[in-house]
Amino acid sequence: MSNNCFKIIAVHPMRGSIRNQLQKFGEVQVYVPKFKSVVVYVKYTEASSAEEAKKALLSQPHIARIEDVDEWNIALFSTPQESKAMQSPTQSASDEQDDDSSSGERENDEMAGFSKYGISMKYKNQTSLLGPTPVACLYCYNPTPEYECGRCRKGYCNEKCRNADWPKHVDECMP
Repeated sequence: MSNNCFKIIAVHPMRGSIRNQLQKFGEVQVYVPKFKSVVVYVKYTEASSAEEAKKALLSQPHIARIEDVDEWNIALFSTPQESKAMQSPTQSASDEQDDDSSSGERENDEMAGFSKYGISMKYKNQTSLLGPTPVACLYCYNPTPEYECGRCRKGYCNEKCRNADWPKHVDECMP
């Protein structure tokens, strides 16, 4: 029996174009996790459509592999933080605290610098989270940029350079 759910693993992050390619083969549901944009989960209403899509996608160079998925459950595909956001609002906060450890153990772990998932909670200073500071104007290569793109933080020496470079920069910054 053929499966109508599968996972696409790409070589590089995929954007909205994959959804258009998949819709050519039939009615489809697509889920791209925020934390991993090289993975796409796909569910077709008909197994024959899924098989056609798999065959067509395997011939494309940017697709690394395709794996079957047993069931379509977005909560399984997401991170623990995304799963909590997807919970129904009727669930109480006490349900969340009955996870793996008691609240006393959790407080001790958090004080030691780790969350209940073992992820380090040590904070970096705010500027290191934003990425490196620009070293030169992207347009004229002046070494002292004063303006920067609000999204990607690339630097420009003045508004004139920023406006002149915008048609090229918009394709790189907002694909």
